[in-house]
Amino acid sequence: MNAILDQLGEEGIKVLVEGVLVGGLTLVAAVLARSLARRGKVWIGAEAGRTCMSPFVLLLGLLLAIVAMIILAAGLYFRASLRTPADYYAWLGLVGGFLLGSLALLPFTRHTWEWDTAGLRWHGAWRSVAMRWPELERLGKSMSGQLYVSDRAGRKITWSPQYTLEPEALLAAIQKVRPDLARPP
Repeated sequence: MNAILDQLGEEGIKVLVEGVLVGGLTLVAAVLARSLARRGKVWIGAEAGRTCMSPFVLLLGLLLAIVAMIILAAGLYFRASLRTPADYYAWLGLVGGFLLGSLALLPFTRHTWEWDTAGLRWHGAWRSVAMRWPELERLGKSMSGQLYVSDRAGRKITWSPQYTLEPEALLAAIQKVRPDLARPP
């Protein structure tokens, strides 16, 4: 009976820590989203608008970087435990993996989508795509759930409803100007 109570106590602590972590990240993301709106990074007007990636992407990148630094510090502090090559390489792999994961996510935080009477524009970390409204040919949904528009030249602008702020406004703007494009299922 005591073993069951001990296990329940351990599981309760894990659930509590997870709840605090997720709640804290959600609160920080909400504060960041309001900050983006106040600074004009996200705004929706009658004929134009601008949106960007959700702050969750930035927070996940920062969280991965923090975990990498904690693992790095723990390995440096407990150097004696890294004497065998296998332990040392595992430690290096963990630090490198979390750090590379963080670096891979951070460029996505630069993505923005803008629309006005002229057309639709997407700005990424290293490139941009602009399409005039008459050039749009297709509005669709990929197998991964991302929405996209493509033009006659084959260029594509994609956005994820889960990781983009105000994705409904972006879709509504496209359908307002181009009602002939079918809404993806």
